[in-house]
Amino acid sequence: MALFVWLGIRYKNPVIPAVSLLLWESFNIFLPSWLKKISILYYLRSLTPVDPGFYGPGALIGGVSDPASAPVAIIGLLVITAGLLALAVKDLERAEISYSSE
Repeated sequence: MALFVWLGIRYKNPVIPAVSLLLWESFNIFLPSWLKKISILYYLRSLTPVDPGFYGPGALIGGVSDPASAPVAIIGLLVITAGLLALAVKDLERAEISYSSE
């Protein structure tokens, strides 16, 4: 959610970055394990209990070969969220809005 807040503040039309993010997370199942670790889905998938023989709709979000431990996943998600919110605040402070021109 923080990523989309930042994209909405940063870009006038955040469709291109949002589609890029969608493609990155969609191709997560095809990425090597070292590249999966820079994806948000890696940390979310590490928090879900997964049965190795699970073939339901949840299996579409890809498998994690070496999932992160729960504390590492939670701390990672909190750090990513805090960083993105800090970027959003920085960009929002830089934006100049003049209400006196009306």
